[in-house]
Amino acid sequence: MGIPIVLPPASHPVVTLAKLLRIPPGDEKEDWRMAWRRLTEGDTLFRSLRAAVKDETAPGAVELAGAWGACAEKARLEAERSAGSWDDSRLDSRLFGRFARDLTAVTELADCARRAWEHRGLSVHEIEPLCRQIWGDSESTDPKIVTRKTVGIRLLLGEEPPTVTVPVALMLGETGYLADLTLGLLKNAAGPAVPHPGDCFCTAVESDFYGNKESSFSDSMDVAWQAAQAVSGVPAEGEAPVAGFWRIRLRDGEPVLALEGESAGGAAARGWLDLLMGKVPDDRVIALCTTDARGNLGGFLGHDVFAKVTAIAEEGYLDTIVVVDPDDKAAAEDALLKEGKDGEIRVLLK
Repeated sequence: MGIPIVLPPASHPVVTLAKLLRIPPGDEKEDWRMAWRRLTEGDTLFRSLRAAVKDETAPGAVELAGAWGACAEKARLEAERSAGSWDDSRLDSRLFGRFARDLTAVTELADCARRAWEHRGLSVHEIEPLCRQIWGDSESTDPKIVTRKTVGIRLLLGEEPPTVTVPVALMLGETGYLADLTLGLLKNAAGPAVPHPGDCFCTAVESDFYGNKESSFSDSMDVAWQAAQAVSGVPAEGEAPVAGFWRIRLRDGEPVLALEGESAGGAAARGWLDLLMGKVPDDRVIALCTTDARGNLGGFLGHDVFAKVTAIAEEGYLDTIVVVDPDDKAAAEDALLKEGKDGEIRVLLK
């Protein structure tokens, strides 16, 4: 039995989708742009699709994806009329850079929701083979595609996999700030670490969700996942495979709007290692280091450490900073001394 088809009324597709997904409406007179904003706000669409799959009243996901495509075409036509002519080089980047990325993400979420509803009777052991059958398992296939689809379908089906959250220090320009990195794993799945599908509209990572250019941050999460598996020895030969996923939030729960660099890799590896070993990481310890795929940790050579430790000192909830480079230790201690926290927060050199 396929997903029930809901024929949209003669109104704009995005407004229709908001109603189908039971997303609270805005002003009745609002145009599709405001409806679009509500649909792509945080993880609203992911949560709405998951709820729809759960209560078996999911909208026609194929029609959903097509409706968003119609929305994009409408936007293109409106831009063309307002500009007098369609100039790809001028209008495409201004109006459709983020829009096109969102369309790609929505199409994938919609497809995962449809598959989740159609195959909701499958066991977790059967979902990854299904994804490999549908999306291919050849040498030319990006392994992240199958993993992403597997994670997306299983999370949309309501699975609550084990997770841990570790603090990470990031940079915005010349200023350091703290965020919470949540790391999860799915048994009976395999492949590179992938971002949580609910974050496809709120966290930009260059390579992004789904399939745009490469990202050093996204790559560093994959390397950290490989490191945790290498050090833990999980899964052992003959055991069920596992797949990793991640999502990141500011301390107040708001999404991180842009991510770059590899500096969170060491913290991610530590968190995934604890998760694989069945341990709970100390949430008052922060690791300032990178990692390679074998679990060898690397330092920052003092770069950005002062700014990040200043943010750590200002937040005041961490009590231990782990570094692996003497220059990083010196920079961290200088920052703590300046902030008057040298007696409250210790710096450990591993």
